[in-house]
Amino acid sequence: MSASAWWIYDILVLGVSIYVIISNARRGLAKVLVLSIGYAVVTIAAGILASVGAPNLYRSVAAETNITNFETANMHMDFAQLLADSVQNGNYGAVLDEKELKRRIMNANNRDFTESLYEYVCKASRSDTIDKTQFSSSLMNVFIRKYGEELDSRLPHYVRMNFENKVRANPSLMNQTIANFYNPSMDTTECARTEEALFGEESTIEVLQIFLFLILFSVLMVVVALISSMTQRSIFINISRGAEHTLGGLIGIFEAGAMLILLTVLIRLIILLSGGGGRYFNENEIHASIIFSFLYEHLQMLI
Repeated sequence: MSASAWWIYDILVLGVSIYVIISNARRGLAKVLVLSIGYAVVTIAAGILASVGAPNLYRSVAAETNITNFETANMHMDFAQLLADSVQNGNYGAVLDEKELKRRIMNANNRDFTESLYEYVCKASRSDTIDKTQFSSSLMNVFIRKYGEELDSRLPHYVRMNFENKVRANPSLMNQTIANFYNPSMDTTECARTEEALFGEESTIEVLQIFLFLILFSVLMVVVALISSMTQRSIFINISRGAEHTLGGLIGIFEAGAMLILLTVLIRLIILLSGGGGRYFNENEIHASIIFSFLYEHLQMLI
């Protein structure tokens, strides 16, 4: 999707809503009553059951695998060398001691290493004109890119996406991650477990929750459809034909709402599984939309 195609999401929302409501209005209240109410009830029930089941499923089938993969990824990282090289290549007009750079990075458990490196570079270059924000941003970008690549090769794409989003929203997590990495009192498994809790757990539970929601929704809707087909002919509402069609359209709002939630869940799942870098499905386009962005941003409340 190009930058000018965000409106397709909103057109899709309007199209689905209008089609479902008009379809229900044409069929009339008696024919859609059970099915429309069923959509609403099933959506709520599936959301509740999925939210309860996903954390338990995560602990039983995914947590340890993720921790092992974080531990393996960490074994292939040398954060001190990576960030020291980044500072050395920054052209700050000074000869920098690589050992001193590494010492400050590895001492992140006692002090924010970004602040420490910035002070050292300013002192070594005898300059107070180095932009601190740009300096910190360059370190964070290198950290996110290199560590993100390592995570992406060993864990699902949504873990890397969650890692990047969280570090950009809270840069102190970079210092925390590196402090844990070089903490002598924390072994590699404990360090990986901490990183899983920070970057992997939330997104993994979300994916499992979506899969559970889709499975439960599908199964329960089959039951509702069977009940609707058996009771449709026995339902008689003694109102005018016009009122019946109007009420059919109004109650169809429940079905339209369920369809929009289902659409939002599916798109969110696609974005998570692709790591947010899909050409046609990405969060930049979604956040640029007007209607669909509201649904997307409130997805956790919807299910």
